Amino acid sequence: MLSRQSFVALQHRNYRLIWIGLLVSFSGSMMQNAALLWHVSLLVTPERKGLALGLVGLVRVVPIVVFSMISGVVADAWDRRRLMLFTQIGATLVALALGAIAFRGVTVVWPIYVLAALASAVGAFDLPARNALVPSLVPREHLPNAISLNTIMFQTASVVGPSLGGVLIAASGVGWVYVANAISFGFVSSADPLDVTCGGAFSFVMRFELTFAGYGPYCASLNSNLLYWTISVPPLNTYSSSRLLFARRSSRRS
Repeated sequence: MLSRQSFVALQHRNYRLIWIGLLVSFSGSMMQNAALLWHVSLLVTPERKGLALGLVGLVRVVPIVVFSMISGVVADAWDRRRLMLFTQIGATLVALALGAIAFRGVTVVWPIYVLAALASAVGAFDLPARNALVPSLVPREHLPNAISLNTIMFQTASVVGPSLGGVLIAASGVGWVYVANAISFGFVSSADPLDVTCGGAFSFVMRFELTFAGYGPYCASLNSNLLYWTISVPPLNTYSSSRLLFARRSSRRS
């Protein structure tokens, strides 16, 4: 049963701003994902359609796998607000380029593949920076609720985005979906990250991970990309724990 406690994390202004901005932005991204598949299906012959649509998924997942290995390190080394600004600009330019291709009536598929890969590469750097902000935007006791609300936001965008994309494609064409996605990036509001120490929410996540692995609480440096996977992809919690344990053993050697 829903109550005020179900949305307690939204009482914090900075978290509320980034939550609403991400909801709009991810809905736009899901619109674009649906538009990409439709766009490619219009440009290939029926006998090549299956392979062409499969390649869309391939060119999107390869940059994520490659750049996710370093994106968390970049998010830790760079100012996260500046990194998010760069990624938002990059994602907007990719969406506008896709819109230009659609409006110009380009009939070859490879530019769409290239831009889809660029969008995924930008997202690989953008998501860790944004998700790593969450523990610094809410108190420790509200962190589980913030994580739950993030999950709700992702799931809502996954349903609403493609639905709106289909309506927009039917009403005005695939090019306007890309334009709408470019506009949606303007709704992302970044909150100032607080100074986080070993006693803060980062430590809470790490201690949970290490306790789950049977090693008890331990505070060490946390990689932003690691936190993103820990929060957003529960099946990878074992991987997260192993990385933290490796860091612990390395620190012992030093």
